[in-house]
Amino acid sequence: MRLKVAGNNDETGVFLASCDENGKYSENISEWIQIKNDELIDNTGSVLLFNVPVEAKSGTYRLIVRTAYGSGTRINKTVRAGIHSETITVSA
Repeated sequence: MRLKVAGNNDETGVFLASCDENGKYSENISEWIQIKNDELIDNTGSVLLFNVPVEAKSGTYRLIVRTAYGSGTRINKTVRAGIHSETITVSA
């Protein structure tokens, strides 16, 4: 089973949000880096593997998944977000 991302492409998808030293990230989606679908290598029920976008500079990030997926082919009006509890470190 794949992670299902549905809805407006600008506000849904897989994102990296830059964090400060305490793990706090900006809630402004325009500051996040979107991981494009062609960068997803593996998307199964237990694995989400992707290439880190070149826009991601060295630093700490939170992985955020936003979707409006409902059930079947239904797309909800409300976008839901899942935020990974651990931070991700990108180094050059």
